[in-house]
Amino acid sequence: MRLEQTIQELRVQAADAQRKVDGINHAHEQKHQCESLYAQGRIHGAAECLLELTNTVNEDARANKLISDWIAGEFRCRGLG
Repeated sequence: MRLEQTIQELRVQAADAQRKVDGINHAHEQKHQCESLYAQGRIHGAAECLLELTNTVNEDARANKLISDWIAGEFRCRGLG
């Protein structure tokens, strides 16, 4: 009985970890899309992408230092914010 409970707990932890990774990966994909649009001179599209990113990223992605630093300043310093 205890082994089954441990296995179930590990499955739940693995599923939670996968959701966190998926959220962070999605945020990185959106970040790259924003940068690509900006590099192409599509400023309006880049700004819309940035707004979508800030509205859709999950808590785990916001906690990711690279994503949070980028949203907070790096992209804005390039002239969008």
